[in-house]
Amino acid sequence: MIYLLSRSSENVCYQNWLQHLTHPFKFVNHFDSTWIPPNNCSIVITHDTYRPDPCSIILRCVSLEIPVLILADGILEYRNSWFQKHSVDSGVFNPILGHKLACIGDSQVRFLESLEGNAGKCETVGLPRLEFLEESVFKIGSENLLICSSKNPWFTDDDKSKVIESFYDLKKLEEEIKDMFNLDITWRITPELADLIDVETSLENHLYYDLSRSIAVLTMPSTLMLEAMIIGLPVALIDYTNSPHYVPAAWSISSQEQIIPIIGDFLSPAREKLAFQTSILNDSLQIRESACQRLARLVERMIEEASRCKAAHKPLAFSDKLLS
Repeated sequence: MIYLLSRSSENVCYQNWLQHLTHPFKFVNHFDSTWIPPNNCSIVITHDTYRPDPCSIILRCVSLEIPVLILADGILEYRNSWFQKHSVDSGVFNPILGHKLACIGDSQVRFLESLEGNAGKCETVGLPRLEFLEESVFKIGSENLLICSSKNPWFTDDDKSKVIESFYDLKKLEEEIKDMFNLDITWRITPELADLIDVETSLENHLYYDLSRSIAVLTMPSTLMLEAMIIGLPVALIDYTNSPHYVPAAWSISSQEQIIPIIGDFLSPAREKLAFQTSILNDSLQIRESACQRLARLVERMIEEASRCKAAHKPLAFSDKLLS
């Protein structure tokens, strides 16, 4: 039996791919740090490595030689990884607590396996919830620039001041941008940030609706970058913190004087920059093959290798690249 450790069975990390499993599965929505998998457990799967209870369970499973697969739920972001005060010492996959991590793309694998303790634990899978995105977004065709923040725009006071400055600069230039480029602007930002710069946020809209009526996206580092790239929208990053970008963009804004020129450039994108954006997408997100099928295959192969180890009375160990 496959046990899925998640507070909600509706979590997006478990969308689309469960139907591809050949083994039966069961959600565990109510648990604390003392939970122990039943004897019929063949593998534990979870996305939650950010809180003490699931992390304690993961470490116990590893010590009991019960296979554990962790699901990456989006891109990595530098400030979220290193500046946020996480409730667990491992932070964001530093190190990976389970036996394997289902990464969203090759670049994520390269970076995470460069961290101590993660060698051989990363598998390039993709992001199942994005597999049908291109078919789900129907272009309305309106001339709209979508400006987005991340879900957690800042983690320190200095961080906060730079983020607010960047969005306040955009707000000051809003009318000039509209007039110069003959477009509308939609602000898809957190309510607190919207209040601070005095704009209306579109967060009540479904993301796909906002994407469908936009011709380009200007955003902080976020998985939304990849969602916009999938449907072919030019994507520019705004980041006054000048942090490293684990997922880069063909266009990037780090100061007020860059805003107008960059927006003008990415609204009429050069072919070579769009080609670079495509290469970023392919490196950051596995889209060559069905992510749903790859994830299901990874689960099945982990179960198979664990069974072989048990039958041979050998310690639990997994091949470096089960999906090679």
